[in-house]
Amino acid sequence: MTPEPADDQVVVGVVTGAFGLNGDVKIELHTPSPERFSPGNQLLLDGQPTIVERMRAERNHLVVKLDLIPDRDKAESLGGHLLTIPEEKLNPLPDDQFYHFELLEMSVYSDDDVLLGAISEIITTPGNDVYVVQKTGFRDLLLPALASVVLDVDVTRKRMTVRLLEGLEQVEATISKRKRRAERRRANIAKATSVSETDTAQPNTNPGGLRMPIVSHSENEVPWRPNYRKWDITQSNDGTTSSSMAYSVIGVGAGAPLHTHEADELIVVLEGVLEVRINDEIHQVGPDHTIVVPPNVPHGFTIVGDSDARILGFFPIQDPFHHTHYLEGGPANQNDE
Repeated sequence: MTPEPADDQVVVGVVTGAFGLNGDVKIELHTPSPERFSPGNQLLLDGQPTIVERMRAERNHLVVKLDLIPDRDKAESLGGHLLTIPEEKLNPLPDDQFYHFELLEMSVYSDDDVLLGAISEIITTPGNDVYVVQKTGFRDLLLPALASVVLDVDVTRKRMTVRLLEGLEQVEATISKRKRRAERRRANIAKATSVSETDTAQPNTNPGGLRMPIVSHSENEVPWRPNYRKWDITQSNDGTTSSSMAYSVIGVGAGAPLHTHEADELIVVLEGVLEVRINDEIHQVGPDHTIVVPPNVPHGFTIVGDSDARILGFFPIQDPFHHTHYLEGGPANQNDE
């Protein structure tokens, strides 16, 4: 069990795993001052003093050797353990920057003084942090730490005031519009495909009464983003009620800004190369690969290389972009309800 830090200790890093064979560990930073991990500095590992012997920066983390960790076996046992410093050793920050511990559990209000919940988690991304706001009876609200969103932070009162931009509205955790639409579609399909006994002159080889759609990718194009063409493959009139799929052709330099969906997403790369950002990781993904994005995980992508990309996007729900939250940029040019 990972020990909790003392009240007068501040977390500056979390051990996420072992690296190599000599006791080095990977560290997820929880401080804007990575120099705290410079060789010779003292930290506390689960409350015990330890000295940094060496450190190097990787793309998304630090690799650090601490004198309390002699080998890989010990390093592997410390996943999730905390590195802290006394609060009195914190460096002062500019007025518009805050330590994570100052923001966690802070109450969040809209600019018209409506309580939206409290910050339960902070997701670190290369562009900006994302605050996860929880409120009983509502879905988690994801707020990007941008000046256009965060209007005021009062650390003493533990209160944050924000402006809810388009796409950031708080949603009650009740039956969704998607489910209601699906129920209506199922009812309409059942009504349209009911067959009386006198109508059945030929053997019924299609018990559901539905046609088998063969979809042309040149039909059903929807307005989307510049240099980004998108066709909806599944349609409600073909009987599909519980999933959606789209085919897209995307030019070099185009893509999707950082966003989240409330459902799983699968992106199948048919041609081209995508530079994909998921949380704080960046990968280049080429043909014959599928990108699997869990619900509420920040992600985005840009087409790189010298040729257009062709992808298939799949969701296990209908109308997924009614359940999308943009953390950078804004919604595509579609006709949402």
